[in-house]
Amino acid sequence: MVDNCYTRLLVTVKDTALVDDQQLKTTGAKAVIRQGNNVQVVYGLHVKTVREAVENAL
Repeated sequence: MVDNCYTRLLVTVKDTALVDDQQLKTTGAKAVIRQGNNVQVVYGLHVKTVREAVENAL
């Protein structure tokens, strides 16, 4: 699942160990937060554009 709130990309993954924080930061992420199988990637106000790009890639 990929969604977003006001400033964060919200992703549910099977294995959070596969999430590469450094790679995400090269895409403009300010921070990566993990909670169980949920990953929140802080992008700021342009998060909707990022979500759309992720959805198109999937």
